[in-house]
Amino acid sequence: MLKTLGLLAALLPILWIGLALPVAPPAFRVSHSVDIDAAASRVWAVFTDTASYGEWNPYVPELSGELREGTVLDMVLVEPPAYEPRPFSPTVTIAAPGKHLAWRASLLGLGIFEHHFEVESLAGGGSRFHQYEDFRGLLCWIVHLLRSPESKLSAHTTAGVSFRRMNEALRDRVYDLNKPATP
Repeated sequence: MLKTLGLLAALLPILWIGLALPVAPPAFRVSHSVDIDAAASRVWAVFTDTASYGEWNPYVPELSGELREGTVLDMVLVEPPAYEPRPFSPTVTIAAPGKHLAWRASLLGLGIFEHHFEVESLAGGGSRFHQYEDFRGLLCWIVHLLRSPESKLSAHTTAGVSFRRMNEALRDRVYDLNKPATP
């Protein structure tokens, strides 16, 4: 009986941490935004045309699956410093057409990664595309504390570079598709 209580007492903090991870404040957030001289609806249409990602998206060159809540996506990510393609299968958590898409993935339950894409109309015309990721969980806190933002392997650096590259490529793709056809 004492052995069982001792085991339960040892497991209780682990269970509490596991239950708290999804709602705990992020260890850190990485974000990048870009202004695009096009309507938010146009930017959203290009962004959600996942079949064309291989033509323009350096960060997520492959993505399959419906962009609706609960769907598990199959994608390939290409991130620095190695730029080696790696498979990734997050679950869509927010799908608000024309406004907000988010997905979540977990690494052994110790790290939770929530990735968001938002587009907003700007008062003077055009739009702003936001991309950010919240890193939560014990593993993320450890990584965050052990690596400085200046480290080549820091999530601040790798994710920030990836987000910037994708956002700028999205902007360029919108501009390229909006160019008038030349006779």
